[in-house]
Amino acid sequence: MKKVITSLLLLAAFLFNVISFTACSGKDKNDEKDDTPHPVPEFNFDLDTMLEGKYADYEISREKLEYALSEALVKIDYSLTTLGYLFPDECSKNNVYAAKDNNDGRSTWTTGFWTGILWHAYEITGDTKYKDVASAHVPPFHQRIEEQIGVNHHDMGFLYIPSCVAAYKLDGNEQGKEAALMAADHLITRYHETGEFIQAWGSVGADDNY
Repeated sequence: MKKVITSLLLLAAFLFNVISFTACSGKDKNDEKDDTPHPVPEFNFDLDTMLEGKYADYEISREKLEYALSEALVKIDYSLTTLGYLFPDECSKNNVYAAKDNNDGRSTWTTGFWTGILWHAYEITGDTKYKDVASAHVPPFHQRIEEQIGVNHHDMGFLYIPSCVAAYKLDGNEQGKEAALMAADHLITRYHETGEFIQAWGSVGADDNY
């Protein structure tokens, strides 16, 4: 629960302030804004205990935190309807994030973030609709590392900690654990003893990738 509380403000701030563009839809920033208040969902933790404890020195009210978290969940829910079991692309076009396959061959390093957001949403609400999609993401992540699809880089943590490590920690997903361990083993192969560094991108040892 402490880990949940620690991540709440980060989740709210990230989603409420950063993911302001809708995913994979015809909407863009010029469309009419929906200012309709959204109902406050039930959370898997006590907001008052959090605000009176660790975050007592922060100038944030219960109402503001409820609003931020509620709006974040609204954005997640909307993205679920537009993305389905796919992932948002790493870049937007006309302020819209298109849906993509995790294993399209590109060296995309951002897909783990979306799965991690879904695990966060499940963790704070207990709503299994988030867990169901996040769990469905585990096999593609497993396939990606097993078949070495678009992993010729150092961003294994970004890909596998929010997705597969979270799947194992929150739901005991053994395939997620196996995928994360394979990703860690893969990352080790990029370590250079001479210089003591992990090569970021490209084929290991290639002169044009330093």
